[in-house]
Amino acid sequence: APNAGVFIECNNLTIQSGGQIDVDYAGFQGRIGTGSGYGPGGGGNVANNGAGGGHGGKGGAGAAGSPGGLAYGSQSYPITLGSGGAGDRQRNGGPGGGYVKIVATATVNLGSTNSISAIGGDYWGITYNAAGGAGGGINIRCKNWIGSGTIRANGGN
Repeated sequence: APNAGVFIECNNLTIQSGGQIDVDYAGFQGRIGTGSGYGPGGGGNVANNGAGGGHGGKGGAGAAGSPGGLAYGSQSYPITLGSGGAGDRQRNGGPGGGYVKIVATATVNLGSTNSISAIGGDYWGITYNAAGGAGGGINIRCKNWIGSGTIRANGGN
């Protein structure tokens, strides 16, 4: 089962200098060994060639016609986990990213040295026939936004 993510409901949220909210690799697992990744958008595997997990967009296709994982969830209101990438017989697919949901009735302050991250993992192995997991979801609802910190939900390689 995936590790999911975090849900924060508050009046004001200030992430202190250098602080972070990190749910990297906490989504659906990548395939360990040959096969498609896990999750609703798990990357496909054809002839031991893996494809990337999908989530907010379709996952990257692999060699030999391996289909990238299907897109699912909402791009405007993301609350779902990223799917895992496909593996092959010697390499493991990367896991998807988790999710972060923040609902603040007033202000969210994310300073320039702070980050919120839900990235998907790279494939694990010595060559590249496996694929990375999809990025997760980050959903922030607030009245006021302060700061220029980093927010990322990138997929893995």
